[in-house]
Amino acid sequence: MKTKAAVLTGLHRDYEVREIDLAEPRAGEALVRMKVAGLCHSDEHNKCGGTSLPIVGGHEGAGVVEAVGPGVTALAVGDHVGVSWIPSCGKCRWCITGHSNLCDLGANLATGVLANGGLRFSMDGTEIGGVAATGTFSQWIVADERSLVKVDPDIPLEWVSLVTCGVTTGWGSVVNAGQVSAGDVVIIYGCGGIGSSAVQAAANAGAQIVATVDPVAMKREFAKDLGADRTYDNAADAHRDLLDLTRGVGADVAIVTVGKVTSEVVRAAFERDGRAEPAVAGATEGPVFVSVGCPIPGHEVRVVDDAGRERGVDRREHGVHARRRVEHHTLGPYLVRRRPGDGLFEQVRQRAVTEIVQQRGRERLARARGRDPLRLGQHAMDRP
Repeated sequence: MKTKAAVLTGLHRDYEVREIDLAEPRAGEALVRMKVAGLCHSDEHNKCGGTSLPIVGGHEGAGVVEAVGPGVTALAVGDHVGVSWIPSCGKCRWCITGHSNLCDLGANLATGVLANGGLRFSMDGTEIGGVAATGTFSQWIVADERSLVKVDPDIPLEWVSLVTCGVTTGWGSVVNAGQVSAGDVVIIYGCGGIGSSAVQAAANAGAQIVATVDPVAMKREFAKDLGADRTYDNAADAHRDLLDLTRGVGADVAIVTVGKVTSEVVRAAFERDGRAEPAVAGATEGPVFVSVGCPIPGHEVRVVDDAGRERGVDRREHGVHARRRVEHHTLGPYLVRRRPGDGLFEQVRQRAVTEIVQQRGRERLARARGRDPLRLGQHAMDRP
């Protein structure tokens, strides 16, 4: 069949809308009519290398199943699905231990080759892949059923599309990689799609202070609407203010969600007043630093202190995702806030509000009894 798709044909080129061919789904695969596709910064990174070219762009989106191949059991025609850019088999060592983000089926993400082998797109008689074996910048895609997550048809597909990458990345950077818990101080560098999701996750996790750094005023205002307590247009001001608020302790968790990760950006998350010390992320039990995003291909990201010693950074490849688990937990508490009047979502929102009220009640009771439930003492900032 024919489909129109945005295709990246070479390095440092713009995407081109081309009419290309799409093969029928094979065993274990499904044909999906894409309704929504999200634009992720990773799609821009592909222009700099790191993936096979030419390739159909896009790895996040949502649509409706129009046909299934032999042996498909998890999906049926008419199902609404979100596209998972990391497939999950549910059987390999990683999946059965709760690390589906590292599923063996994700080995071909950069080539576009499907789990069953081969490519389904072709252009000018030559087979080409789709980003992450999906290619959501196409009217139709053929994907492995393990790259598709069935969702409730009542959920708007625009919301589902957001959760397939951007939201899970931001949310997971806080909940999974950052392990943020009640009372923590969190600073988030960059408040785009991923950063704004990190803000909501930190607030939802009960962080005592959620701070953001972004030079764009509109993004800072949006971050406040989503739960940020402090916003700054530069890292230096954020450092000084947070150190004052926390009596010199600094933040427990630093999340970097900028579009292009460089050594300078990463260093800023470690520094205190220009000195490379683990202060901005400097809790008593040790700092947690999470970098979300792709370094520019061909560039090395290093963190070096004033003595020339390279600081260690724990790299977790796609470690912010636990695909189906994160998508399940974020579709309710995250997306419900977009339209509070919708019946089902209103119920979830009310449950979330009840939990927050109960938590605040416990904190007030603890203070009344002379106990401080949070580590910040008199410098604690209660949410309005």
